[in-house]
Amino acid sequence: MWLLTTIGLFSIVQKPGDADDGMLTVRARVREDLEAFAARLGEGEILTTPENDYPFRLRASSASVSALTGQLVSEIDYSNFKSTVAGHQGSDRCGLYGQIWELLGHLDPRAKHDHRRGLSTGPTIPKAGSYGGVVFNHRGEVLLREPTNHFGGYAWTFPKGTPDNGESPEVAALREVREETGYAASILVALPRAYGGTTGKTSAFFVMEPLGEPGEHDWETASVRWAAADVARQLIRQTRPHRGRERDLAILDDAVAAWRALPKRRP
Repeated sequence: MWLLTTIGLFSIVQKPGDADDGMLTVRARVREDLEAFAARLGEGEILTTPENDYPFRLRASSASVSALTGQLVSEIDYSNFKSTVAGHQGSDRCGLYGQIWELLGHLDPRAKHDHRRGLSTGPTIPKAGSYGGVVFNHRGEVLLREPTNHFGGYAWTFPKGTPDNGESPEVAALREVREETGYAASILVALPRAYGGTTGKTSAFFVMEPLGEPGEHDWETASVRWAAADVARQLIRQTRPHRGRERDLAILDDAVAAWRALPKRRP
C-alpha cells in the first residue's frame, strides 16, 4: 500500500520471503523520508537499490510497521494535511502532494459533472499555449507578481508559462505558480475561456488557493504581493501594453467571479 504522511511517502509491500519471517518491506523514493520512518520504527537497515523504482528500502517486522502506522494515526491533530506537510517538509513537497490530490480527484464520479469541486479541471480548461494561476487567500486577496525589470512593459501580472514536455495544463499551471511566486497551491476551478496577449499566444488560467508558507521565487519575478480586487485592478492598470493590460483585467474579473461562486471553505 501507499502511505502518505507528514514525514514522507512510502510504499509498504510483502516481498517473497517476507511472509515466512513475519516481515514487511518499506520503500521510499527519498532517503530522508525513509530515515524519518526508520527513526520512528527503531529497527531495520536502509538499503540502497538505485536500479529500482524505489531506490531506498528496509525490512521490518509486520508488528512494528503496524504499530507505527497506528501511532501516526493517533498523532493526527491537524485539520489540513497539506498545510501540515508544508510545515514539516516545505512548500515544494506540499505542492507535490497538492498535485497528487488533484489527480486522485478524478476518481470521484461527481467530478465530470461539477467542475467547481476542483476535480474535473482538465476537461473544462480550454486549450492554450500557456497556463497559469490566479491565487486567492482566505481573505479574498489575489496574488500578483511584478516581473523583473517590468519585462514586456508589465507592471503586475499573474504567473503563467508554457507546459514542459508531457505536462498537463494542471501540472504546468501549478509549477509556474510555484516557480514565479514561491507559493505551492491547489486548484479550485478552471476559468472557462482562453485569453489573448501581446505575443499572439493564448493563455488559460485556474483559480487556486495557497498551501503553506511561500518559498523563494525565481529570477523572472522581482516581487509578489497580495492585493484586494480593487487594488489589484489599479496595479494591473500600470501595465503599458494595452492588450496585455486588458487581458489581465479580464482574467481578474473572471477569476473574482469564479472565486466568489465557490463554497466559502472546502472540506
